[in-house]
Amino acid sequence: MKSIKTKIVIAVLLCALMTIGICGGIAIYNSFVTSYEDSKREMQMYCENKSEQLDQKMEKVEQSVDTVYSIAALKLTDVSSFQKDKSYVDAYTEEMKDVLLEAASHTEGALTAYIRYNPEFTEPESGLFLTRNSSAEAFESVTPTDFSMYDSSDVEHVGWYYIPVQNKAATWMSPYYNANVDVYMISYVIPIYVNDQSIGIVGMDIDYQELTDVVDSSAIFESGSAALTDENGTILYHKDIEMGTDLSSVVSNANEFASVLSDPQAEDTIFEYQMDGTDKSMCYSTLENGMKYILTAPRRELRLEAVNLANLIMRGIIIALILAVVIGAVVSRILIKPIRQITEIVSETAQFNFAHNSANDELYKRKDETANMARSLHQMRKNL
Repeated sequence: MKSIKTKIVIAVLLCALMTIGICGGIAIYNSFVTSYEDSKREMQMYCENKSEQLDQKMEKVEQSVDTVYSIAALKLTDVSSFQKDKSYVDAYTEEMKDVLLEAASHTEGALTAYIRYNPEFTEPESGLFLTRNSSAEAFESVTPTDFSMYDSSDVEHVGWYYIPVQNKAATWMSPYYNANVDVYMISYVIPIYVNDQSIGIVGMDIDYQELTDVVDSSAIFESGSAALTDENGTILYHKDIEMGTDLSSVVSNANEFASVLSDPQAEDTIFEYQMDGTDKSMCYSTLENGMKYILTAPRRELRLEAVNLANLIMRGIIIALILAVVIGAVVSRILIKPIRQITEIVSETAQFNFAHNSANDELYKRKDETANMARSLHQMRKNL
């Protein structure tokens, strides 16, 4: 038969277990969900921040080229003479040389800058071409590419001219490798049109590393990484995946992955996928030039803070249960002591021992039911 003390301890422990179990379970669930959502928001905010950094770098290039374009269009006062008079073209070129040099020299990462004219009515090497091997060097003027050596369909050699002209709009070209200076470049080109007549282009090439350095610095959570892709999800830069790889081809749920990249509304969501046997989470942002900045991290790292918080709550629950057992034991001991004293007096009475018991003095001072029991027992002993 279990003692009252044991029953009290068990009762306290059961009450504590029920209370802590319900409250603790709710707390763990809410904290896990909240912390996980916070991690996803942190990832989205980080993605937006890095995207803004990339856009800012490209905006500086756009501003430089836009400035040169505006001046070039403003100074082109006689289109008819430009199309027929070589001396007018030469004078115009000389006038634009300082403008182009000034803009290129103050553009971070710029390696080449150029103004080229329509080869249909100017010489095939007409225009300006400034170049340098690194940002630490000064620009030098070199002979521009000879258009007569290439067909207009030769994208590799003269696509930088004809693609923006065909687009009739400012165009960011895809990154390409320049073997002459041994670097990858990315170009921004604006076609010059007057009265719907193509006059030429203004463009600038910047070191692609200006963008990839931002991507490489993307270190969210423990092992998160980032990539740049085109609008279709083809890798334009990733530290571990070869350029030109279709990103959807290296993930498990390829169709869904490609669908997310093509949906503008999906930019505000976290997409979960699997790659190389690892569950991952991804968010992305479309840059001003149409490229996509993709940020990824293992899903377990997003949940790590939530797991740590849940473990902390569990440790708190265990400590609370230990305290409940200790408090139950102390309370039961306090409650059981007067009962034992009364039991002792009852045993003495059963043996007709009516001598004064010092425990009575202590029992009378109490202000609970045990004091009433002690008084009644005392009266019974007197009567006996």
